[in-house]
Amino acid sequence: KPKLYDRLKKMFLTTMMQASAGMMDLNIFPIWRFGSNTDRMTAKRLGQWSTRIYIILFTMSLTIIIIYIGVQPQMLTKSFNEPSLNVYNRLLRDHGDTLQCPCSLISSTYSQFIQIKPVFHQVRILFISTADPTNDQPE
Repeated sequence: KPKLYDRLKKMFLTTMMQASAGMMDLNIFPIWRFGSNTDRMTAKRLGQWSTRIYIILFTMSLTIIIIYIGVQPQMLTKSFNEPSLNVYNRLLRDHGDTLQCPCSLISSTYSQFIQIKPVFHQVRILFISTADPTNDQPE
């Protein structure tokens, strides 16, 4: 078994070295992009450096986009059919900016927030007359 491990390790290292060499020689920009006054070796070297910078910037951009999408909060829509006044007030307090009501008016039964308690008071009526108290006939 040590021989199998050594063979796999050697194969992995060889593959990594070939990939590294391939990445170092990779050039996605053709020589003619650098103009006719640049010699071939300089154009090749500039193309390789441009390719490396391009790959690094592209990888960083993808990483930033993936992190942004992963961190961005997701919108959750939940519907409540005929919520009570307490539930509505709690939702309004917690999610006031994003709370939407499909109806035009928010209504609740009066018994939830109004109590009618009649209180009767004694009434006193005072009649003031300008007539002569000795005269029994109205004028």
